[in-house]
Amino acid sequence: MVQYEERTVEQALELLKTKHLVVRISGAGHRVEKFGHRLGETLNLGRREMALLCVLMLRGPQTVGELRGRTERMHDFADLEEVERVLETLEKSALVARASRGRWVQLLGGVVEVEDSQPAAVARTPLEERVTSLEREIERLKQQLQEKLGESFD
Repeated sequence: MVQYEERTVEQALELLKTKHLVVRISGAGHRVEKFGHRLGETLNLGRREMALLCVLMLRGPQTVGELRGRTERMHDFADLEEVERVLETLEKSALVARASRGRWVQLLGGVVEVEDSQPAAVARTPLEERVTSLEREIERLKQQLQEKLGESFD
């Protein structure tokens, strides 16, 4: 069983709201705050794409066959080729990537480690590469400043 502190959940919801991935649902008689996901609407995804992303997010890297079997309640894919075509479409949108041993991995949470401890082969966009490079540069500059001034900047 997973337990999170209330503040952690609130911070996560705020982040998701700023990205338009969740919305607060209001209504008479609600005893607690309710939220609904808007991933499909925000990313312009259909039922097929959502089914594949959901399984990849919940279960981690999966083969095409595993995905077809595990998505059948959300969407009944006609065959493995249809699953492959939808995955390739998601790959073009940088939402999934091919991983080792014929598996696919979702990219919404960043690079994912696969079972054999090898990082998934992830094709990063130029923007992601630039952000990563800038983050490294900021860390380097913070370390230099800390060494010169003897203060922490975290």
